[in-house]
Amino acid sequence: MAKLHEKVSNQRKDFLHKQSRQITNAYDCVCIEDLDMKAMSRSLNFGKSVSD
Repeated sequence: MAKLHEKVSNQRKDFLHKQSRQITNAYDCVCIEDLDMKAMSRSLNFGKSVSD
């Protein structure tokens, strides 16, 4: 069972690595933003549109 979990974990890591590599090859600059989704969903300005 542990080998199965390790295999799935490695597949996920491989997929994420391939996706991140594709993004970095396609764009010169990549910006990352850390959003507080809970606070945004509680805000009167955003409401349910944040969770969509």
